[in-house]
Amino acid sequence: MSQSKSLIFEYQNNLVNKHRASGFEDLPEQYLLYRQAMKEFIKKKHIKIIQMDYEQGNIMTELKEIEDKTRTSLLQKRAEKRLDRYIFLTISPPDNKIKPSEFLKICERAMSRKFIVKYHYVIEQRGTTIGLSGKGMHAHLLFERDVHYKPAVIKRDLKNTFKKCYVKITDHNYNFKKCGKEFYTKRLEYIKGNKTEEGKDLKMVIDKHFRKLNNFKEIYEN
Repeated sequence: MSQSKSLIFEYQNNLVNKHRASGFEDLPEQYLLYRQAMKEFIKKKHIKIIQMDYEQGNIMTELKEIEDKTRTSLLQKRAEKRLDRYIFLTISPPDNKIKPSEFLKICERAMSRKFIVKYHYVIEQRGTTIGLSGKGMHAHLLFERDVHYKPAVIKRDLKNTFKKCYVKITDHNYNFKKCGKEFYTKRLEYIKGNKTEEGKDLKMVIDKHFRKLNNFKEIYEN
């Protein structure tokens, strides 16, 4: 028995012996309160231990799985209602700031982050002639976020991932847009090449030339 427990029992026994002649109902109020408080304290500690075991998946694993799925479903519905379950991110480095091959590696690293569930991205450019191919290189990254991570955290972390692409990051060259399912679907069609704006046809031809020159895929997705 530990020294602290011995002292507790000694204290209890002294009180009991002192008032044994009068009967237990006459024990001092402090002792009764102490016994009650000790029971409540031990109960709270047991609950805390059970909670920690539960959160680690050591006990009641089926119930924990149901709770986790229900929580995720709730967060997804809330994100859809707020129109922030999906993110459309456009990265526009200054010309000659970073090589195309290195830009691709950074995009790959960014889309491998644990807060990204499903992604689609393309690397494009803004040149409209072979001679201007590669000018205005940029990437469109469309993804569904893990709803357990807030958009502000994702924005901050991806900004840090892409910092090598910039001299100075602004909202113009790092365009982070939260969106809902409808906008997500339209943007997916857009980055897959269904563009109707005037002058886009010629640029898309140069995009293909640029991608072939740098061994880029038409689109990257998981």
